[in-house]
Amino acid sequence: MNDRGGRGHFRRMKTKTFLGAFAIAFGVGCFGASAAGADESAAAVVDLDVQAPGFDVVTLRARLSVALGQGVSAPGLGAAIHLFVTEINGKVIVGLSQGTRQVTRQVELSKDHAVAEETLELLLVAMMRRESAPPEAQTDVAPPAIVAPPPVIVAPRMPPPPVAQHAAPVVAAAKEHEAYTMPFAIDLVPFVGFSSATRARDTRWLSIGAVGTVARDVAGFSVNGALGVTTHELRGAQISGAVNVIAGDADGAQIAGAVNVSGDASGAQIAGAINVAANVDGTQIAGAVNIAHGDVSGAQISGAVNVASGKVHGLQLGVINIADESDAPIGVVNIIKRGRHHVDVWGSESGLFMAGGQLGGKYTHAILAVGVRPGPDGARFAFGGGIGFHADASERLGIDVDFIHHDLSAFQSSRSVQMSQVRVLFDLELVSRVRLFAGPTFNVLESNDPTDTNTSPYGSWSVTRPASEWHVAIWPGITLGTRLL
Repeated sequence: MNDRGGRGHFRRMKTKTFLGAFAIAFGVGCFGASAAGADESAAAVVDLDVQAPGFDVVTLRARLSVALGQGVSAPGLGAAIHLFVTEINGKVIVGLSQGTRQVTRQVELSKDHAVAEETLELLLVAMMRRESAPPEAQTDVAPPAIVAPPPVIVAPRMPPPPVAQHAAPVVAAAKEHEAYTMPFAIDLVPFVGFSSATRARDTRWLSIGAVGTVARDVAGFSVNGALGVTTHELRGAQISGAVNVIAGDADGAQIAGAVNVSGDASGAQIAGAINVAANVDGTQIAGAVNIAHGDVSGAQISGAVNVASGKVHGLQLGVINIADESDAPIGVVNIIKRGRHHVDVWGSESGLFMAGGQLGGKYTHAILAVGVRPGPDGARFAFGGGIGFHADASERLGIDVDFIHHDLSAFQSSRSVQMSQVRVLFDLELVSRVRLFAGPTFNVLESNDPTDTNTSPYGSWSVTRPASEWHVAIWPGITLGTRLL
């Protein structure tokens, strides 16, 4: 009888001991405190390593501790489960490592840091709950259950796993991402000046570089004699005598004497020679070349070439315009992959017979043509070129308004006969890929050849005096032709 009573007393003591240990462990997990004398309950279970810039690691660990109900430590304390966040080629990778097992996810985060941190917290909590191995079942009879509280997995006393072995470099790398806010900074050249102390980990409101400067972020103005480098983001203006480079996105203006380079550009890029960006939401203006490795919403204006690998919702103005799709390319040559490409053959009331093509986008196109016309000494070659505007009245009917200039005295250096023409065309689809077009024209001819002053069969209005060397004639006409798509 005494023996049974002793066993009962032992079971009651064991149960009380288990409940006490569970209460201590729960308190440790929720509030990050360790119970005095409970060495095993203080062992690290989960750690978090962040190697992506822009996140407050300490705050993130604290928020995860509350969300998970257990402490989240820094790397290197022998935790059994390792959470990590890293950035590779601009992509954020979130992962969990436990023993030899590792799970990773690639995510896209908001540019708003507060939203990004909240999203990252939710992802880490979800990964911890769904991907980590469940704790071993505990019983109230087995002695180990009394020593180790159910929510805690006690890591074996062995060398740390491969991830933990590199904890020291990881902590060092995290420190390198610490940022400074500099209301004002000056550099002689990159890394000589304020940037030599901050190692380009600073956010600057006003940055001045005698020759050049480098900073992590610019949240105001960066003015440089030759070179301006921003390793992360611009939110303001970057002005340099030669080159501006932004490794991240630009929200504002880049103005350079030669070259601007950035990620996504929202605002304006103005360069004496070349602008290069990812997606553009604004305007690129360059003396020679504009390049967008994505879509453009706004305008590309250059002295030579505009290139966009995606869609251009707006204007492209240059000698050569290249895009996947473009609303309004205006140039001599428009190479639009999903644009309007036509071969036209047409004639007019004056006997002018032309063949050429249209190269354009949704609303505008370029016109290039060659042909012949009758003259006082026989047939003469003619060249024509211009721009046009297009609108669809229906699926089968389109309307073009074209402005074309013709050289009607090609290869005749001693004579000059020039004709400018405005035409309004209505093109109707007859069968698939074949359309018929026709419409009125308004013609102005200027000639210094007294034998070749009127190409209209029914006469024209003369606006020059008879004794003048140049003769100008004006008349209405008509154009009729066929269009092959």
